[in-house]
Amino acid sequence: MTNKVLISVCIAVFAIIFQSCSDRDYYDPTKLPGYVASNPSGLDYSTSHNVRLDLNYDVANGVISTVDFYTEYPLTNTGSLRTDITPIARGINVAGSTELSRRIPSYIDKLYAYSPNLFVPLVSSAKIANGIASFQPETISVEPANTTRAGNAGDLWKRASIYELKKREDFYAATSGDNFKYDIIAPDYQSNIPAEVMTHIGNTFAEYERIPVTSEFVRDATFTVVKGSKNNESTKIYLSVLAAGCDQRNSLSYFVYTGDKEFSELTKAETEKLEVITLLQLANSNNNHFSHMKIGLTPGNYIQLLYKNEHGQFVEDFPVGAKIGWRLNANGFDEANFTVKESEVRFSVPVWNDNKWGNQDYQGGTDSNYTIQFQTTDNKGNIYKCFGFEDKRYNSDEDYNDLVFHVYSDPADGLSELPEVKPEDITITESYKGILAFEDNWPKKRRLRFE
Repeated sequence: MTNKVLISVCIAVFAIIFQSCSDRDYYDPTKLPGYVASNPSGLDYSTSHNVRLDLNYDVANGVISTVDFYTEYPLTNTGSLRTDITPIARGINVAGSTELSRRIPSYIDKLYAYSPNLFVPLVSSAKIANGIASFQPETISVEPANTTRAGNAGDLWKRASIYELKKREDFYAATSGDNFKYDIIAPDYQSNIPAEVMTHIGNTFAEYERIPVTSEFVRDATFTVVKGSKNNESTKIYLSVLAAGCDQRNSLSYFVYTGDKEFSELTKAETEKLEVITLLQLANSNNNHFSHMKIGLTPGNYIQLLYKNEHGQFVEDFPVGAKIGWRLNANGFDEANFTVKESEVRFSVPVWNDNKWGNQDYQGGTDSNYTIQFQTTDNKGNIYKCFGFEDKRYNSDEDYNDLVFHVYSDPADGLSELPEVKPEDITITESYKGILAFEDNWPKKRRLRFE
């Protein structure tokens, strides 16, 4: 009898020890925080594991951007960032390279990387394999814009161009080797865009980060010649596309006025005298990370603007006092004929545009401004004067960076001063939520149960 009791006691003690020491999994990812599973597993307690996040892409050396990692596709069907999900990790990408290690739930097998910087892929994805997530850019697809026309400029919205600065044969016909389709074969001017300039712009006007209409940068994007190089009489002007964050095949034209008024003050009769000159049949940069749109100018390849003088000649020199305005034909590129087709139009002159929201208020007031204008400096103090377009009227993300252009002048101070984008330190924060467990009898009893 005594032996039976002793055996029973031993079995009971052994069961208690085994149950106490067995690894349990109380975690159920489908339940709300605080839920404890009723039938914990005694086989595998691991609910998370370390994953190396490798995110690498081609970008100018020195460009710095932030990146967020998600477990779900982070964009809505209109292309904006979802507000119903939160990132599981954050990081800073330097020169196109991010290598992080993060502990994530074991049930997750695919991750998405989102970066709002114009000069890097917007969304990349990766399947987790052997503890590594190697990201590749995703093709972005968004809903098309609604068609409309600009409002207060008479027929300037559909006025035919009187001159094309470049023809089809001036651009590469296909992407091959180091050349991109529709990049300019022989640029009128070339310059390397410093990484710090791209960092300033990319982090100030980030993808899907709405710029309020009250911002000093949301403004008429007219450029005025204020200083010349020939006895202070004239200046030369060039344009390059710095970035494109759109899926439309837009076209860019310009017009020039040399009178005493602003464009917004012109009468209908004066507006009728403006002549449209085609600058870029396809206004796009080949760093556009909407994957199917990697065609167009290389940032730093410039096309020279020409001025039609009183003799009807197209010359390089713009006189002091000349004002340059811009017309964006949204989805206006006719690839078959390599021309600009009649399409919805955005002007750099706000009063010439339809109000974005009809008669509705928008951010506290009506708004017909589709452009930003600003300047920034590189580490050597060189000034870069730029403007950007919002190319959609409805379903617009209001980030004003669908196209960003740099306007270079000779002399360098030949154009009017603009609001300045100043560099700021990049900081990120991460928050974590989970279960903290303690072992209170180690090392004395050398237990590591953490229960």
